[in-house]
Amino acid sequence: MGDNDETVVALETSEILAKHTKVTAKEFGSTILDRQVASEKYTVGQEIARGGMGAILRAEDCDLQRTTVLKAILPDSKTDPILFDNFIAEARLTAGLEHPNIIPVHELGVLPDDTPFFSMKMVRGDSLGQVLQRLAAGDQIYLDAYSLYTLLTVFRKVCDAIAFAHAKGIIHRDIKPDNIMVAHFGEVLVMDWGLARVTRASGADGAESPSLFSNEDSDQTQFGIIKGTPSYMPPELAKGLTDEVDHRSDIFLLGSTLYAIATL
Repeated sequence: MGDNDETVVALETSEILAKHTKVTAKEFGSTILDRQVASEKYTVGQEIARGGMGAILRAEDCDLQRTTVLKAILPDSKTDPILFDNFIAEARLTAGLEHPNIIPVHELGVLPDDTPFFSMKMVRGDSLGQVLQRLAAGDQIYLDAYSLYTLLTVFRKVCDAIAFAHAKGIIHRDIKPDNIMVAHFGEVLVMDWGLARVTRASGADGAESPSLFSNEDSDQTQFGIIKGTPSYMPPELAKGLTDEVDHRSDIFLLGSTLYAIATL
């Protein structure tokens, strides 16, 4: 851990101590029970990022007194039955993948304007994509911090996460450096399970199960464009052969990610 990381940790610890106020058990219990809506539990801050279905918002959890993030569905997705169902499915699927290298989901709720959201861990660090960009640019700080061995350790943790998901019968379908977060202490988290799907039942017979999503056309946008990242996409997905997409497609995506690491 470098001096910069120690400074960040010290600041985060100061923030925690500054937020904490002493409270009795009775006061704390009444505070929790009196809160009826998410606006009272969370203080929502600025937008951090935006994706196809949702916006990522910085927020303060008033009960736990910690910084978290909320993924709130976008207005257009909220009014589309298929996208709405996909958003809820993403929250539930990700919450069910409890693994050290998969972003944890804490809660599924509704904002005061009836906008669904789910809360997640606030990850302080860089995406692997940002790390690779800085390395390619010759940033000495990143060159010192990320040897090839370190990058391969990050990749191995990603493989652990995907292997766990596959054991659950779930494929990610959008593995790429931008969807991999590397936190200050080397924690590695696979993010954005919005394109994930269930490929088989968990029963002993291994029979195929219906998609997690409610409509067969959920793999495509309303304009017929296949979802995913073209430069990493496996051939079967690029060709629109979504019925042929399975765990091997994720392995192709892992290979594409490894290629990006190896060809800096």
